[in-house]
Amino acid sequence: MFGKITEENSGQLCSANRVSRLKKFINQQISSRIKISGKKRAYSDTQEDADNQLQKLEVAIENYSEELRITTVQPFENGERNYSVDYSISLPKNIDLQILSTNSNVTLKEVEGNVKVNVTNGKLDTQVTLPENGELTMKNVNGDMKL
Repeated sequence: MFGKITEENSGQLCSANRVSRLKKFINQQISSRIKISGKKRAYSDTQEDADNQLQKLEVAIENYSEELRITTVQPFENGERNYSVDYSISLPKNIDLQILSTNSNVTLKEVEGNVKVNVTNGKLDTQVTLPENGELTMKNVNGDMKL
């Protein structure tokens, strides 16, 4: 059985004079145990510019032996544009996790391992079942926590 982590990198919402462009960017099987999927969005004043900016918004996935690093890379000069990326990561329920997140909301569901989470500028929502003598460490700077 698999647990699930979702990370929502939430930029500004559309206002009446802004348009957005959405693209499902990945549905990638990292291993037989880990799968990443997600959507990226670009917000701008025109549809053409939003389409152009969406092509410049990058997601970097680095898979090391003991670590999976996912980074949102926004265009250097973004003017008045906004961007967002929503990630969904499926992995085994009983895996031990360490999550570092900045400017993102993190939701943990059906996780049954030791968990260490550090969130800066985002909301943290967890549904964790700890193993016997397990450990849960949560730190949130400038955001809500729900356990």
